[in-house]
Amino acid sequence: MRKKGMLVLACLVLVAMSFPVLAQDWTMDVVAWTGDRTASFVRTFGVHAGATDYYDYETFDVPFLAPPSGPYAVFPLLPDDPYYGTIAGLSTDIRGSEESEVIWRLQVLNDFSEGNRLVTWDIGSLPLPEKSAAAYGYMYVGVTSIGGVVTSWTDMSEVDSATFGAVEEVQFRFVAAGAEDSYPPEVSNIEPGDEEYGVALDASIEFDITDDVNGVDLSTLVLNVNGEDVTGYTTLPIVGGYH
Repeated sequence: MRKKGMLVLACLVLVAMSFPVLAQDWTMDVVAWTGDRTASFVRTFGVHAGATDYYDYETFDVPFLAPPSGPYAVFPLLPDDPYYGTIAGLSTDIRGSEESEVIWRLQVLNDFSEGNRLVTWDIGSLPLPEKSAAAYGYMYVGVTSIGGVVTSWTDMSEVDSATFGAVEEVQFRFVAAGAEDSYPPEVSNIEPGDEEYGVALDASIEFDITDDVNGVDLSTLVLNVNGEDVTGYTTLPIVGGYH
């Protein structure tokens, strides 16, 4: 964008303060499928007051020893886990319930078939708050490259499956009911684009601001363009926020 016609866009989102809560112990199963759907694997994850983020030997977690050949599905250990490298991963991955937010990673490995891998779950088995007051929470699913960071999460109560590629993994994210959401709202689809040239001085500025956990409280949004407060301009509600 030309310096003469540069528009400075600033968004300030104030997130209401909240406090972490202890999640009630729970587990749920998912089924991972190979790309050709000829093999499936039931895997279990959840939280427990006595568990940790590492391999809880002979207590909560169930180790998985990779077969000499053929595909398999595992929750990989964290790189700093004392058992990292000694086992292929876990078939049951239980984490501590004192955390208000937990992420599990699931990978289908040694699968040379074509087609996207698939993971399915029963929506009725999700640890939703209505099942036990505020003791449970909300579940989200996302796909990223193996070892990557998910940038877009989907509410698992709205879908019952997800697909992912041969060099990708699926991640499950639990946010305890009443807990603080550590992921800030996301601003996307900005028009005109950043540093775009040839933009008219009277061009409209459009963008989406969304939060896939708590949504966006419009009363906390302050929008300034070149120092002028334009918060009151037209907004349209979209899924998870506003346009």
